[in-house]
Amino acid sequence: MNISELKGRMLFVMDFSAVVNINSQETWEKLTDHIIANEINVFVSKEFYENYEVIIKSLHEEQKKIAIKAINFLQKLDQNKLLVTKADITSCVEIVEKLCHNPNVCFVYYSDSEFAEAVVASAQNPECKAIIIDEEGKIGVYNKNEIIEASKRDIDQSVMVQGAFSIDFEAKEGVRVLTSAGKVVTLQKFIARGGEGAVYDCDYPGNYVVKIYHKGQLTPLRLKKILLMEKKQVSYKGLCWPEKVVYSEKGKPVGFIMKKVSGKNISTVFDGSDQIIKAFPNWKKQDLVDFSIKLLQKIQYLHLLGIMVGDLRFKNILVSPDGEPCLVDLDSCQVKDLPCPIGFPDFTAPELHGVELKKVLRTFETESYACAVLMFKILYCGIHPYDQRNGADTIEEEMQALSFPYPETSYGDFSRIPMIGGYEYLWKNTPNQFQKFIYDIFKNGTRYTVSEMILMLKTYKKFIESKKRLIPSVDEFIFD
Repeated sequence: MNISELKGRMLFVMDFSAVVNINSQETWEKLTDHIIANEINVFVSKEFYENYEVIIKSLHEEQKKIAIKAINFLQKLDQNKLLVTKADITSCVEIVEKLCHNPNVCFVYYSDSEFAEAVVASAQNPECKAIIIDEEGKIGVYNKNEIIEASKRDIDQSVMVQGAFSIDFEAKEGVRVLTSAGKVVTLQKFIARGGEGAVYDCDYPGNYVVKIYHKGQLTPLRLKKILLMEKKQVSYKGLCWPEKVVYSEKGKPVGFIMKKVSGKNISTVFDGSDQIIKAFPNWKKQDLVDFSIKLLQKIQYLHLLGIMVGDLRFKNILVSPDGEPCLVDLDSCQVKDLPCPIGFPDFTAPELHGVELKKVLRTFETESYACAVLMFKILYCGIHPYDQRNGADTIEEEMQALSFPYPETSYGDFSRIPMIGGYEYLWKNTPNQFQKFIYDIFKNGTRYTVSEMILMLKTYKKFIESKKRLIPSVDEFIFD
């Protein structure tokens, strides 16, 4: 199909993933001019505006410019009475379920997005049409028979082979490496060594460090992934992204450059109320909510670019001295058809327990589960949502059984929670709306999108701001 065939009486359902992945402002203007000229109605959900708030904080100027243009476009639609919104629809899954069988609907989204996943999951026999933005940022128009195929993803088996590239390179202070553009970067002070590689300070301008892989660690999967990551142009405060691949003077890839961050690992900070108070003595409940919002916004930024963190856990998150969350070890992320081969069971969705992770692609739904666990552990002083007294032998068994030990309200049974005289007060001082939200996730098995979690956390924050003078305890996270 051609976009010129999509004219009046159509309803375009626009996802923000389409906006941020369009390859140029010229392409964006071509699409929006067609919509205005043909008087096509456009529907956007609450998530669209929330995702704008995420992208506008990007450090990549082109992403910010297109985001601003998108909001200006919505204002123009509103002036022309072409903008359609519905306050009670937030989730892309709900949008797809309700509209995928309408022949006058056209979904507009990025091929590796949460919206695309919802289409594949819900629209096995769609009557709708779709404008899909591909990996190169180009627009394709698809009819009902082509939509599912255009959004399918399978692992790239060509890089899933055993073995690693032979690296004839010795990393040490003073050694030079080069970017693909030929810029010389000199390794400076040694910082740390891990299982995959060593990290060094460097003279690349802008406060960067270099990670050099150990011999035997640069596999075909890792190499293809960091080369693709370089193209993604990820630029966001608190994301240690592999921005540029570096090469030996013989032209062999050996590692990458990423932003330098400093801070404490949150596994040590969010380890009971005493540790939080020790690290941040002035923090209140609102600060924990703010930290959760900022962390989820960084993850959502990656999601909008089609990237899943995969290995989400406390170990891979730092908190800077000013309270900013920072994600590290991001070279293991799932990008396009390249899987994240590692994960920690405590944060892994139950359906992936016992699965060899290098053989599956994560979904946005399984990643949202990990985000929910992160959110709970941050807000409740490091405790896991399924930690409980006299429970099963492993936390995985409790996760599989949805054995959430907290009651749906403040007045239920607390006999199974980890510490009587402590955590029930945290739960009782949680607003009822947020209690039900958490209960729905961990007891009923509902998977909310990351945007929905951010919106709920913002509601929680408003509750604290409006009620704390009347009910001081809602702004406390200690056991007083």
